[in-house]
Amino acid sequence: MPRDRRRNVRLPKNRDSKNVSKDFSWNKSQSNQKMLHTLDEAIEEWAPKNWTNEPPNIRLARINNSDISIESLINRFANRLIHCSIRVDESFFQCSFVGNGEGSDTRMAAEIEVIRNQERTKNHLVTGFFETNQEQKHRVREEEIEAEKERERLEFEAKVSEMRTDFYSNPNLRFDYIKQLGDKNNYQTSYVIELNKSVILSGFQRTYPSKEFAENELHSVDSRCFYVGMTWHKMEERFHTAGANHMWNKYGGQKAGVVRKHRLITDSEPFLNSIESLHELTSKYGYQNEQRQNRIKSDKFEHYVAYALYMCGFRTWGPKFSDLSANLSDMAWLGEYPFL
Repeated sequence: MPRDRRRNVRLPKNRDSKNVSKDFSWNKSQSNQKMLHTLDEAIEEWAPKNWTNEPPNIRLARINNSDISIESLINRFANRLIHCSIRVDESFFQCSFVGNGEGSDTRMAAEIEVIRNQERTKNHLVTGFFETNQEQKHRVREEEIEAEKERERLEFEAKVSEMRTDFYSNPNLRFDYIKQLGDKNNYQTSYVIELNKSVILSGFQRTYPSKEFAENELHSVDSRCFYVGMTWHKMEERFHTAGANHMWNKYGGQKAGVVRKHRLITDSEPFLNSIESLHELTSKYGYQNEQRQNRIKSDKFEHYVAYALYMCGFRTWGPKFSDLSANLSDMAWLGEYPFL
């Protein structure tokens, strides 16, 4: 081909070259603009000012969305009569200034529902729920709380089941638990006094075993007998010096109660052997609480101490079923947590 003809060959013009160049220039311009980084900075820059109508120098803001919800963000802008477009990214709100002054609050109020619907549509594709990001956080938190409650419930049920199994295989374990239960609830002292077997044929009403609680395989003719009582006095005072005690009636004569008539240790005043035994038995089987304030009187706890002795094959007197309130008299609570 001749040289001069080659000079006239022209390449086809790229029809989009002008637009590409324009788009590139716009993106470059955007990237070179200054950026605000907090909501307070944006409000200070974009809020209408009485002394000038000039547009702000910085028109872009990138605000961390972990610090504020979209609703609060829009409300802050609307309250300061700022209108801006908002794009929600994963970690930031990308805000572009549009205008300010009268009517901006109304225009911003319309933005919030648009953004909510965008969030609902996006989240539905991912989670199957039509919900805003804020609603999603709330739902997830509620689900976490419910899951934690369910985990705690299952752990609690497993613990109670294990305790019930341990107590029935080894009834003596209840006595350590009684002390934990007493300390936890600040119950009054529940004391234990040993009785003579002569009490079995007496007219005094036995608590356990009883009509509702039959003898178990641990009961025999040799089973020990105990009295269980409850007091806010010191135990020795309850035994023989308090206004209501086991040894003396209000006239100073011998009392006719079950402890006075059928106690195993029959020493005389000052009843040193009886009091020593009272402390030993209460330390082993009952619960002593003479010092703490606001101690709680609990007929259920007193019954539980007597029940624990009964489950070990002993016979007990003292607690009265009539002392229990009507809703407890069926005794369905005994053997259930916390009185396992």
